[in-house]
Amino acid sequence: MNNQTKTLLLVLGMHRSGTSAVTRGLMALGVDLGNQLMPPNFANPKGYFEDVDFVDINDQLLKSIKANYFSQSLIHQLDPLSIDAAMTTEAENLLNSKIAPNSILAIKDPRLCRLLWFWIPLFEKMDVCVKVVITSRNPLSIAQSLFARDGLDTKESLLLWHQHLIAAVNATHRFPRVFVDYDLLMANPKIQLQRIAQQLALTSPANIEQGIETYITDFLSDNLRHTQYSVTEFEQSDDVTADYRETYRLLNAACRDESSNNDQTFTRAWQDLNQRLYNLQPALHVIDQFKQNTRSTYPPDTLNAQIFVKQKTTSGEELDISEATSSRTHYLLNGKVQRIRALIPNTYQLLTLRLDISNAPCVILLHKLDIYLADGKLLWSWQHDSEIFTEKAEVTVLPDHANQQGCTVICWGHDPRFKLNLAQNLLAQVIPESFLDITLTPINLLEYMATQGPSLGSLLEIAASKMDGQLSKDVSTTASFYGTSLARMANQSAALEEIAILLNETLQNRDRKLKQLQQQLSEQDNRQQQLAQQLIRAEAQIELLKDLLI
Repeated sequence: MNNQTKTLLLVLGMHRSGTSAVTRGLMALGVDLGNQLMPPNFANPKGYFEDVDFVDINDQLLKSIKANYFSQSLIHQLDPLSIDAAMTTEAENLLNSKIAPNSILAIKDPRLCRLLWFWIPLFEKMDVCVKVVITSRNPLSIAQSLFARDGLDTKESLLLWHQHLIAAVNATHRFPRVFVDYDLLMANPKIQLQRIAQQLALTSPANIEQGIETYITDFLSDNLRHTQYSVTEFEQSDDVTADYRETYRLLNAACRDESSNNDQTFTRAWQDLNQRLYNLQPALHVIDQFKQNTRSTYPPDTLNAQIFVKQKTTSGEELDISEATSSRTHYLLNGKVQRIRALIPNTYQLLTLRLDISNAPCVILLHKLDIYLADGKLLWSWQHDSEIFTEKAEVTVLPDHANQQGCTVICWGHDPRFKLNLAQNLLAQVIPESFLDITLTPINLLEYMATQGPSLGSLLEIAASKMDGQLSKDVSTTASFYGTSLARMANQSAALEEIAILLNETLQNRDRKLKQLQQQLSEQDNRQQQLAQQLIRAEAQIELLKDLLI
């Protein structure tokens, strides 16, 4: 197939670095983005502008090499022949079908950065003209955004950013390319789009001025950028290494046209960074393996809270609760008071508001719940009445925790949730970009039971009294959770194996559940303390491994 007149534009960059905003801007320059664009969601309410067909292929590629886009191991210099021939053929057919109807097509997916060793041979085989846009953003802003979306800590995010940019830059030296800074784009989008068009020799459409104006007025807004760190803040951060500083310095110079992005000095600097990164490969591989082996053993240190909504459109159609109309925020399981905010993801009239308070068993001391409108005006404030929580699942709400205002929320499972019983006239006032402001203290469930809370038996009695006669079901659910948890801990301590077996046997006799569980908790207080110390030591080992990266 002769594609010499076709142009393929690659948009490369780290997740949350502005690739979506840049790619949307390319539309104003007459660039096609594909025919299967990923729909917007809570993380990108204005859209991703990436073709899901390419994303699916990239996910399959990562899976075939036993990786994912959070993998720390270096995967950006593998052999294309290591990939199954059928997958290569599928990717080649996809490229042909996407390029055929367009003179210029953009492909955007952050996964591309570390998979160019697979794709570039296919581009060259198709004889298309490849051009590249590489996006840059302050790495601390990226890390903050990734923590809000995925719960990644700063060190992990910075390492992934470093890998993505080194992979993207080193693989594209021979192609025409331009570097674009997200903050500069937000500050002066017209100049940056004109800069892209000029440096990549893109033919502008007749209505380019109208397209740019629409992009600026209808798409760009400060709401797209929730954090903005300075270069000084980045350079002075304890999480930033000398190589990270060098990477960001090179990117800033290229984004401001202060240096050539293809001369020998620039190329050698990136090759040196790549070599130093590959010297860390054994340690990075150990970290990935350690994370994989401990994923189901240790409790998460980051929890998710997610908001789901039911809405009514202007035509009267009711849109039920779904993942597509949800938003997520994150908080640390650290026993400290935290204030978090979650966007209420409604675009139409709000009918129902559901809060999935956690994604793992824990205890949450819930202090405050407030709803703020998009302009910051307070719409509603919780008065600490537990009756506001309805249709509860995998959760028990106990009013007035420790004689203080608020509630104790005991999350028994991995999907604890409840609806907020709010008046319809109040819900009708919730406009798009309003948010739920939550003040809470999350506590490890087992530590709470062992050191801070009442006995398990007392909690079961309280829970049972709230279940309107469903004692058997609630006790069974709770005891089953403890049986499962203690069985996992037995892998870490042989002494706990006997406890797990005893609890499992207890479940077989419903009439004696409550009494035996009360006695069991009393006997295990000291052992729980020992387990807590083991977990602390294990977490210290994880931190030591992470320090190998710096």
